Amino acid sequence: MPSHGDTHVDRLNALWKLSVRRGLGDTERIRAMLAMAAGVLNMDLVVLSELGEHCTARYVSDRLGVFPEGSRQTLEASPFHVVIHARAPSHIADLSAHPLYAGNPLVTEFGMRTFSGIPVSVGDETETRWVLAFLRRCGESLPGTVDVAYMSLIADWLGNALHQSAQKDLLQRIALTDPLTGLPNRRAAEERLQKERARTPRDGHGFALALVDLDHFKMVNDRYGHAVGDEVLKSVARRFETGLREGDWVARWGGEEFLFVLHGGTVDEAAGVMERLAGQARA
Repeated sequence: MPSHGDTHVDRLNALWKLSVRRGLGDTERIRAMLAMAAGVLNMDLVVLSELGEHCTARYVSDRLGVFPEGSRQTLEASPFHVVIHARAPSHIADLSAHPLYAGNPLVTEFGMRTFSGIPVSVGDETETRWVLAFLRRCGESLPGTVDVAYMSLIADWLGNALHQSAQKDLLQRIALTDPLTGLPNRRAAEERLQKERARTPRDGHGFALALVDLDHFKMVNDRYGHAVGDEVLKSVARRFETGLREGDWVARWGGEEFLFVLHGGTVDEAAGVMERLAGQARA
């Protein structure tokens, strides 16, 4: 019979192999990690939840098929709340006997009994916004030391994974955003245009393109300086963006040029939209 030390080492090896497995995206790897933890600990439900006004299940491993990703609960009424309040792991042997959580849907609808919740730290966040929860239908004793250590290890790995994913998303947003106006930049516009062209044959709805530049903008820069010119560009960009119809979009194409994509309608209707936007920019 393997010792506790051997069990922990085996789990560490499996965790490492999954963390470096090629061919998995961030989301796939997180889901695979939850599924592995569910198997190792014999859990019916493993949930990584983001907490705000509600407790939202972002990633789920569900052996029973009863708790889909995106499920939400009121935070105060869920056992996740005690994890956030204490900022420490929480273990409940029988939710159905708990005075606060016996009426929770996790118990009344899904039949869960045991609960272990681990706070997940993401980057430099001072407040805990994520909780990793392990739930099982059969009511048993609290988890042992080795199992709790494994839960905490999984939570630490998930915190790092969430932080790295957020950093990637941030870098991608920066790479696709014009830093002056906050609009999509030319690279982002070119990528979105490819998607627009691919979509059109499928849904049969075309779109109009308009490339606009600002009259006499060079004169503004020459007379008042580039700082004033930058403020003009930011102001015009805000007016363009707030005046768009739902589904339409605008990007900074370069310099004082802006690219508009207008969906549906006729050429005359698109021209009318552009006249209205030009009027707003001049106002």
